[in-house]
Amino acid sequence: MRRRSVWMIASGLATSALLLPREALANEHEWYGGASFGYASIDFTHGLARHGIGGGLHSRYGLTDAIDLTFNAWLFGFADDGRIAPGTSAGISYVLDISRWIPSVGGTFGVVDVIGLSCELDPARCRHDLRLALGIPITFEFRALPELPLGVRFEYQFLFLGEPSGQLFVGATGAFMK
Repeated sequence: MRRRSVWMIASGLATSALLLPREALANEHEWYGGASFGYASIDFTHGLARHGIGGGLHSRYGLTDAIDLTFNAWLFGFADDGRIAPGTSAGISYVLDISRWIPSVGGTFGVVDVIGLSCELDPARCRHDLRLALGIPITFEFRALPELPLGVRFEYQFLFLGEPSGQLFVGATGAFMK
């Protein structure tokens, strides 16, 4: 029984040493540049969601040690629906980067251009449909190296004024911080 207690205490200390920060890593005026790739879907109020893949480029600049300006650009493709959705946004993020684990959540405002590429069945779909978007990006990253976080990114965007009404992205992300 005593061995088990010693083993549990040693395991707890080892886990704490790995998860707790050795130093505070939060910095003001820090640049973050990253990319993501993964699953995308586009939602319709009066219809089924369309599924595809996509990717994006993400940049943040630290105004304080917790508040960052956020800039994003992406391209989502929906092969089964014959559409692509490039877009861009800017906003702010709350970033908790004082340890090796870096969660962030933000709010962005931007535009999405839903472009129909498949015109054979419905020529009216072959057009640009520029939409305003309000996004909620969430990332959870781990500092593999001090300046190299890797993780997952989730973002939902509300699209205004018509169909489609929203789009979702879930994927892997990697970045460089300096």
